[in-house]
Amino acid sequence: MVVEAYRHLVENVLDVEMPASAVGPRRLLTCSVSVTNVLDLREPGGWEAVGLTPELLVSPVGEYEPCQAVASAAHQLELHGVIAPAATGLGQTLSLFERHLPENEVPVLTKELLWDQLPADPRRLHVVDLQADPAARRSSDN
Repeated sequence: MVVEAYRHLVENVLDVEMPASAVGPRRLLTCSVSVTNVLDLREPGGWEAVGLTPELLVSPVGEYEPCQAVASAAHQLELHGVIAPAATGLGQTLSLFERHLPENEVPVLTKELLWDQLPADPRRLHVVDLQADPAARRSSDN
C-alpha cells in the first residue's frame, strides 16, 4: 500500500520526484474480507489463461490497459473480484466489484488509520534509532 502511494503520488509527478512531505493526509482502511468467485492471477496458470505475462502484471504507472481489459471481462462475467500481484512487484492487490458482492461478502472495516504524511518508502533503506524504537530493537536482537 505504501509503495503504491509512492508510485502514484510521489514518483515522476510532472517528470520530477515530489517530496513525500508534500503529499496530503491519507486514510488507511484495514478490512476483514472473505470473498468467493474471484479471478486469481497470482499463479502462472491464472495469468496465462487470460493472456497476461509477468511484464504486463508488473507495469509502469499508467500502463494498465491489458490488466484493465481482463478486469473488465471479469466484471462482465459477474465475478466478485480479481486478485493479482501488485504492479510494484511487492505484495498483492485485491479488487472487488461491489455491485456483484453478496451482502455476506462485503468487506468489514476493522481499523482506520490517518496518515498526516506518508510513512518512509519501504523500498529504500532508512536509519532506525534503536534507542528510540523498542520494537526495532527487539527485531534486531533476533
